[in-house]
This record gives sequence, C-alpha cells and structure tokens, in this order.
Amino acid sequence: MARRFLEDPPKGISSPRVAWIRLKPEPLRVPVMRRTMSHYGIPVESAPTIELVTPRLSLEWSREVIAARFPQLSPCLDPSGRGASMAVEAAIKANPKLLAYATALWRLVGRGRDLSPEALVRHALGCLDLGWWSAGPELAGGLTAIDLAPRQNPLEALTVLRSGAVTLRFRGEISVSAARWVLNCQLSEWKALCVPSGPPVVLGSVGQQTAVGMCAVPIPIETATGALPSPLKPLTLYLSQDQVPDADAVIPLEFRPKGSGRELWVWVNVGPALDLDTALSRFRDSLGRLRFLFPGLESGTLAMPVPADVETCYSDDVRQAALERLETSAREVYSHSSLHAQTRHPSVWALFPSLHCHLPYPEGTVGEASRILRLWVGKRPAVRAAREAESPPPGYGP
Repeated sequence: MARRFLEDPPKGISSPRVAWIRLKPEPLRVPVMRRTMSHYGIPVESAPTIELVTPRLSLEWSREVIAARFPQLSPCLDPSGRGASMAVEAAIKANPKLLAYATALWRLVGRGRDLSPEALVRHALGCLDLGWWSAGPELAGGLTAIDLAPRQNPLEALTVLRSGAVTLRFRGEISVSAARWVLNCQLSEWKALCVPSGPPVVLGSVGQQTAVGMCAVPIPIETATGALPSPLKPLTLYLSQDQVPDADAVIPLEFRPKGSGRELWVWVNVGPALDLDTALSRFRDSLGRLRFLFPGLESGTLAMPVPADVETCYSDDVRQAALERLETSAREVYSHSSLHAQTRHPSVWALFPSLHCHLPYPEGTVGEASRILRLWVGKRPAVRAAREAESPPPGYGP
C-alpha cells in the first residue's frame, strides 16, 4: 500500500513522504495464495508443494494427487469452475478424511475460526498454488523507517491538529505527525503499544470488536542434515489422527536451511494471550509425537534457541528474552471477523489481520487496503488497473 502510494500519489502531491513504524525487526515470510497476490500486483516467491503426514500415510497436496485421490473434485480443478460447489459437497460425503486435510491446511493460510466444511475445502484447493510473501523487501525503498519497541516506547498521547493531521507521541521523546495513518499490526501489538493509558478515545474501540481465539507460535530446532528424512517437504503438516482434527492435533512444520543443516520450526497453539509456560508445554507434547514419527530427530538435534525447559531452569531475563522471541513470530487466530477498517477519526485506518479473516490471509487485508488507496488517490493505481484487465478477481478455487 505504501509502495503504491509512492508510485501513484494523489493529485497536488508531487513528492509524498511515507514513514513506516516498525514494531518487529523484520516481517516474517508467510505462505499465501499466488492467485490473490497476483491480482493485486504483489510479487511473491515460489513455495514448495505441501505434504500432509499421518501415522498411516503421506499425501502430497498437488493437482495430480488430488485429482487421482478425490475424483469428485475434478470440476474444482477446472479453470472455468463450473459445478465446483456441488463437487465439494459430493467430495466431502464420499471422502470424510478430505475435511481433516482441509482443516490442517487452513492452519497455514487462515486467521479465522469456525468456517463451514465447504469453505475449508475450497480454501484448501487454493493451497495447490502457494507462494512465500514478505513485506520487508517491498517496503525497503522510499520509506523512512522508525523502529519502536511496544514495551519501551508505548503510545503516550494522540493529538488531532487543526489541519486534520494526527500526531502520535511515544515514550522516549518520539513524536510523529501525518495526514494519514494506517494501523497494520496484530491486536496484541496494538494493545501493548497503548499500555498503560489504553487506546485513544478519538479512535474508538479499535480492535475491541474482534476477539483473539488463540495464537500460533513457532519454536525452532536446529537439526543435522540426516536427522529427518530428506524427501520431507519444506512445508509439512503432521496430523496425529485421520479424523477431523482439533487445533492441537495438527502440527505445522516448516524447514529452513541454516548452515550445514536445517532449522525446523514447530508451530504450536496457545491461548488468546501468549504464555511462555503454555507454549513450551505444548511444544514438549508436539516434540514427543514428532520423535515417535522421526526417530532420528532426538539424536540429530543440534540446538534449541528456545530451550524446552526455559520456564523452570533459567533466569527471569532469559525467560523474558524467550517470550519476546516468540512474540516476534506469533500469529493471531480470531474468533470473529471485522468487516471494515474505519475508526472514529477519518485520517486513521485499522488494517488488522482480523479483517475478513474468513478468507485466506492476507486477502481480506489487501483487499481493504486497495479500497482505501482508491479513496486516497481518487483512482485505481496503474498497476492494479492493468492486473484487473488481465485477470478476473480471485475466487475460492485455485
């Protein structure tokens, strides 16, 4: 959104200045659906095929495998999409395990809860063409970066100027004034930034209408090259049961190269508030199941940047550092979807991940950002207009 604003500014503004207040060192890359990002002209890296592993089988989530294993879904794989809705219902009835796989895949691309079975399967088919996206490289050029830590630099005051601009003053003698503000962070980060005075009254109950159902955090394990099977995909979902799993029965695994070995990210679920004791307890439980599946993991573990017993055997400083590391990469999952980004002040917009979170992330947020940008510049950005002429809007299918 910032990049488009710089490329195609509103009339009367020849040299716009855009600042980015960073609450994290660097945005993490996330798996996204390539079709959605391509529609909005956002470049993404190619992502590998996902593999689903259960105690009984290994399933590669690719078009060829899906067409052979679930023939009822053939209309959904057709670019025209004719008969896709009836095909999804028929496929679920004929293959109940399909819903278990779709529920697991939603853990990768979703930020919402309690979706219908048909919606889960349609979103799962969108995972047939995934990409990696990180906002960091796109925000590198033309922006002024302001680094803040929510605990050290909380928001102290919000002032509305006579011109309509808004000034935010943070602890540490840091003040930033702008004619337009976009709050694009997780709800927990926004609340931490507003402590201890609470959110400014002028913005209303920003984020209060959306409840955080749970948080997912990755705990890294540095492994030797031979500790895990080499054919294992970089994006793997381990299901401890073939039936429709609950949240704790799905363990997303993400492999990243590091030095001569690989770093394994084990994603675990915690409650609405990130708690170190709960996160490590869930991690130890998941680690036990993974060691049963991969016997070489225990002997092939080189290091754990966040030790599994850090909540009991380490100092308070080490515990706090471990908690902050988990907070940096946590992903919130919401119980309710917010439907708009407006606040009480017309110059401030709230683009939280909860926006239309019944859609795969970040489709709801990016769509709302595009709408806001059209309001600001008074026209469609040139890149977006060209993309819309080439391809139809994104849908549920691949």
